[in-house]
Amino acid sequence: MGKLEIQETGKLPRNARVIIGIPDAGLVGLISASHLIESLSMEEAVSFESEAFPPIVVLHDGAPKSPMRAYSQGDLVVVISEIAIQLPSLREVARDLVSWIGEMGSPLSISLSGAPVPNRVDIDIPKVYGVSINIKDDLLSRIGVDRLQEAMLVGPYAAMLEACRKAGTPNLTLLAQSHLQYPDPGASAEALKAASGILGRKIDVRPLMEKAE
Repeated sequence: MGKLEIQETGKLPRNARVIIGIPDAGLVGLISASHLIESLSMEEAVSFESEAFPPIVVLHDGAPKSPMRAYSQGDLVVVISEIAIQLPSLREVARDLVSWIGEMGSPLSISLSGAPVPNRVDIDIPKVYGVSINIKDDLLSRIGVDRLQEAMLVGPYAAMLEACRKAGTPNLTLLAQSHLQYPDPGASAEALKAASGILGRKIDVRPLMEKAE
């Protein structure tokens, strides 16, 4: 029921690093992916369809789009979902997404998410934690991110980690301290700062910081 149908709508690079932004705590992944797509002027490359998705069509520049798409620029691909993927189909969607990333020859996927904390309003600069899987060198130390040692992850990024573990696919998940129920552009900015150390790209996060204020 949750099988992903992949329709290429533009140029899709091979061996590209993949950023994944799915709605979760603080909408960190969604906000981060949207900011990357806009600030880097990325072009749509893939439309994802699935019976698991609710009957929703999103409009961008007046054109109806699937709520889950991928955009590309150079050696970077950004997967964005504007809807939360429901639990019954989450594992299958994650497996299909990881399989597609592997078929592209991607050396690394990076998931961006929030780690909700009750005192977020008192934190000026959210801390970013990381989880890596199937990665030989210590990327987290290189970008100055502490490894998450003890935790229980649930939801879409847990499904992605599970799928990557089983498929042997390299994945780095970055979790910024965030609000639970409110959009958190400040947390998104810190997650993108951490990711920029791996991507080798300067990402202007000032617009996100202004929104956070």
